Amino acid sequence: MPVRGGRAAGGRLEADQPVLVLLNNVHCADPSSLELVHYLARGIRGKRVLLVVWFFWDMRGHLREGQRWLEAALGLPVTDDARTARPWALNAAGWLALVQHASYRPAIAILEEARAAARAVDDERALVRANAFLGLTLAIGTREHIRAEEILEQAVAGGRAGGDSWALALALYGQGHAALVQGDAERVQERWQTCAAVAQGVG
Repeated sequence: MPVRGGRAAGGRLEADQPVLVLLNNVHCADPSSLELVHYLARGIRGKRVLLVVWFFWDMRGHLREGQRWLEAALGLPVTDDARTARPWALNAAGWLALVQHASYRPAIAILEEARAAARAVDDERALVRANAFLGLTLAIGTREHIRAEEILEQAVAGGRAGGDSWALALALYGQGHAALVQGDAERVQERWQTCAAVAQGVG
């Protein structure tokens, strides 16, 4: 599977050192303190922060901690300003559910909500990520091959159109996996070779 985020995410981490300081200060703290929760939920910087923190939690292995913070943030009342951050929070929560003990059904439910939230605020980039995450989850965790392929194809098209190489690589990987379980060796090779080429560009 393609690495999570690559150079692009690393650049965001370097650009958001104040966020990482905050994360380190509240690491393993009780979410009831709400310090990070409210920071995540602030509409103006919420999306930018969420682009960073899900990667931090994932790469540092703080999956349960990240899930707790995101659940707390998502449980807050949704203000008009915070609506644009919600699809990204749901995407992050869905990804953490997927990689945490392969919780396919919870991940699918969260990512379905992420797709709807992205459409509600007309956020195409968040929608592409939701499609990539959801399609991959369906491909590796269910037998819904046709639906997985439909959603993954949307992610491939959206990733190419929007320049989201990581979402594109994930979607291509998912398409290869779907082809594998259906016995289409030629498509597996083509999809995974293309995935590898895209992933090399991500870093």
